[in-house]
Amino acid sequence: MKSLLQLLNICVLCSSCYTAQSLHKAVQKQDREIVSTDIKGIYELTDSRYDANLYNLLKSNTSFDYKKRMVDNAKAKIALIDSTAIYISLVKDGLEIESFELKGEITAYGFLTHRLKKIYPFWPIFYIHWENRILLGLDNQNHLLLSYGSQSGGMILFYGAGSGFKKVHVFSQLDND
Repeated sequence: MKSLLQLLNICVLCSSCYTAQSLHKAVQKQDREIVSTDIKGIYELTDSRYDANLYNLLKSNTSFDYKKRMVDNAKAKIALIDSTAIYISLVKDGLEIESFELKGEITAYGFLTHRLKKIYPFWPIFYIHWENRILLGLDNQNHLLLSYGSQSGGMILFYGAGSGFKKVHVFSQLDND
């Protein structure tokens, strides 16, 4: 029984979420480079390459039960508060509609958010986990680069499965407010 629990612990430890380095490599595969973490300004809300909403992507790292916001002609205002948090607000016609603070830390690769993790462990019979992580930074043209990683997995007895993905989004800066 002790060896079974050790094996399960090893499986859980090996299924960790994405690191700052792996999210940074996803940015480099897009032929881009994060050169600054001085994130401040008003950015487009959508990524032209994907149907992605900047505000909703960042909000998804605060709770698994968040409500998506779709506001026409809105923009995202982002400001680095200090080395441990950024402030994000949804702005339309100069008025702040909604805002939140996202905790994280500045690393050598960019601003890395804390892991959003949900685990349901009922050892050794049943185990489920979800994790999200985001890396933010600016490139040479002041585009906001957002590297998003998500993983989920589960196990029933000795049968397990999981999935994960990394995606890089590019958002244009509209104003250096």
